[in-house]
Amino acid sequence: MLRLPEMVLLSIFAIALTACAKDLPVVVQPIGGGVLITNGLEDERDKLANQFCVKSFGSFYVSQSSVAGVYASFPNSSSYVCNVRPQEELTGLRLKSLQMRTFKTSSGTLTKGIIEHGLDRSGNCTTQDENSILKKGVGSESGFRLVCNIGRSWYQHHIDEKEGKAYLRTRLSMPNGQQFSYVNSITGVQITEAQPYQKFFKELADQLFIEAIELTPAEMR
Repeated sequence: MLRLPEMVLLSIFAIALTACAKDLPVVVQPIGGGVLITNGLEDERDKLANQFCVKSFGSFYVSQSSVAGVYASFPNSSSYVCNVRPQEELTGLRLKSLQMRTFKTSSGTLTKGIIEHGLDRSGNCTTQDENSILKKGVGSESGFRLVCNIGRSWYQHHIDEKEGKAYLRTRLSMPNGQQFSYVNSITGVQITEAQPYQKFFKELADQLFIEAIELTPAEMR
């Protein structure tokens, strides 16, 4: 058992080590879907973790302190995971209003525009004709379904055509840092913020306009 003088000396030594660690260069080490940050003050580590998550995964991501795993007990360090920031829970009516738009075109033309929109952004789209699980997995037998994976964003599209108009409902979701964004594995956090939907529908309308333009051979040179 340690005597009082020895305990005092040990405490002083531990405090000195902690003080030294604060003055050491901060080390940012990516670990899977998160980051380990060593040295510096805790507030500084929290700020750096948020910056890392946004830079690595996008503006919808925030850092969350991780208390599990082999890195949790490292001295003078904090480990974090990068997850989608918490989303507001909307009523079904508000969610449908946010996710649905009408286009004065056929369902086929709209489908082509969605696919071209994804391809132009280095994405990939899969239709229910290519993967019947898309149709069976969502219940309804009406309309047409396809999924597009652009970066870390998953767009689940359902298209219905009535009286010469195409009705599109798009559900946008993003995976947490530990997950992988595979187009045929639709999991993650459903986004309920308005801005990304408004941005997508505007881009899609522009894409439909572009696809309708016919270029002459001279213009394609």
